[in-house]
Amino acid sequence: MPPPAAYAFFSPQFNKSAHTTPDGTVSNYQGGQFLDGRRPNLMEQAKDPFLNPVEMNNADAADVVTKVSNSNYADDFKTMFGANVFSDVPTAYNKIAMAIAAFEASTEVNRFSSKFDAVRAGAESFTPSEQRGFDLFKSNKAKCANCHTVPDTGPVLFTSHRF
Repeated sequence: MPPPAAYAFFSPQFNKSAHTTPDGTVSNYQGGQFLDGRRPNLMEQAKDPFLNPVEMNNADAADVVTKVSNSNYADDFKTMFGANVFSDVPTAYNKIAMAIAAFEASTEVNRFSSKFDAVRAGAESFTPSEQRGFDLFKSNKAKCANCHTVPDTGPVLFTSHRF
């Protein structure tokens, strides 16, 4: 299953960064987008589905720009990026990707609205069974949290973003 767009904003830029987990697992890479980290950030990730033959199957970036320039939101796009935004295909394609990346970074996509988030906020409590499961998850017995990290503060993504 591919990672969802939700919370992808929090993945750091792809980088080489050596790290050893408490159980001795060595990871040399971190971050990026897609399961293999092949795109360094959300903006670059946003470009791929447009041209992928099994996703949106557009012929090229010019085809994408033409479709956006003819859309019912083209005027909004011009308001945001300038009246001549569609006059240069590479620039327009980058602006389209930038707009998608901005949406993927928004609170509309990144709601942090699960029961786990509510428990962290003090608004709900785990059932006894859920608490046992979470305790096992964090334990040295299961070692889930070695890679699926749970920081003490801030949002919990259950990942170290490492390969």
